[in-house]
Amino acid sequence: MNSQNPVVAIIAAAGEGSRFSSDSSKENPKQCRMLLNYPLYMWSLREFISSAYISSIILIGNEYILSSMQEQVAAFDIEKRIDVICGGKSRQESVYLGLKQSESHTPKPTHALIHDAARPLITKKDIDAVALAVIASGAATMASVVPDTVKKVDRDSLYIKETLNRDELYLAQTPQGGRLDWLLEAHNKLVLKGQEVTDDAACLERAGHSVKVVPGSRFNIKVTHSEDMDICRYILSNRSL
Repeated sequence: MNSQNPVVAIIAAAGEGSRFSSDSSKENPKQCRMLLNYPLYMWSLREFISSAYISSIILIGNEYILSSMQEQVAAFDIEKRIDVICGGKSRQESVYLGLKQSESHTPKPTHALIHDAARPLITKKDIDAVALAVIASGAATMASVVPDTVKKVDRDSLYIKETLNRDELYLAQTPQGGRLDWLLEAHNKLVLKGQEVTDDAACLERAGHSVKVVPGSRFNIKVTHSEDMDICRYILSNRSL
């Protein structure tokens, strides 16, 4: 375990996933659906457990799934501390609660990685790469290059307004992270101003910090729709081949 710069992993798994299927709800969210032989959130959790750079983990669920998550996590026979806590009304609030929870960990983390449980295909190798970048530069995010030509379109008329230079465009992924003190300060500022951002890299950007990009795999997909589970099943079934 990396003792000089302990890194806490915060896994966000409190959302409802309303776009996943018509029967998604807080009691039956996508992150708890079975993907092969594990719940969806468990795939990324297992990878974070295996990383030597991760000193402790905070798994964030909602009140309806919290007890089942706690039971499933308790079945792991590992030395790392894993806290399973209840999230807030938004992803941003949930992450903020996780960051504050991490201050009670021993050793106290110096850095944090935040990951969406809906990205089950993350690997230990990718986690290690982002952790190293966060320790070296203070803030980093995994992101993948944009393979297609991107058009800026008028939402009303659906006419193209501009063709963007894809060489400068990346698709943000998770994990994302930074120094724990930077993240706490940045989230505090958002709370005080009543602002919301779509990810933690943007949170750090708002606070004036430069965020390093760690090139990621286009297979690090986010499960948004039910058919995305089929893609994940195929990749996981053939990953060792």
